[in-house]
Amino acid sequence: MARQYKTSHRIYTAWSYQKEIEDLNKASDQGWQLIRGGCFSSKFKWNPDVRYRYQMDYPGKVEDMGRYIEIYREQGWEYISSTFNGWHFFRKAYDPALPDAQYEIFTDRSSLEEMKNRWIKLAICLSVLVAVFTAFQL
Repeated sequence: MARQYKTSHRIYTAWSYQKEIEDLNKASDQGWQLIRGGCFSSKFKWNPDVRYRYQMDYPGKVEDMGRYIEIYREQGWEYISSTFNGWHFFRKAYDPALPDAQYEIFTDRSSLEEMKNRWIKLAICLSVLVAVFTAFQL
């Protein structure tokens, strides 16, 4: 009997989220559909009968998670899961006849830049914390 579930242990940096999306899309093409995205591991379920295209969002603090998910649902995206550090995973059924733009969350430059600026601020904060910790260790 074939495995129905698998866990992938991969670590992606915030600035390489596009690589993670590409890997999720490849897994879907091979029959493995994401059921829980994570920072250090992701869980997949075997279902070769469907293909998805995945996207991730890092919105910062979300005041109303229900409304946030509903906004994506209205655009045809299905919410999968969120990580402890603020990344949210979404997917949409894949139709090869549709243009790639149909599978993009950020359709304008300003929203993409805003998302990138949020994780750059997070990276700077983490760098400062590491520097302070290192200074105390010395």
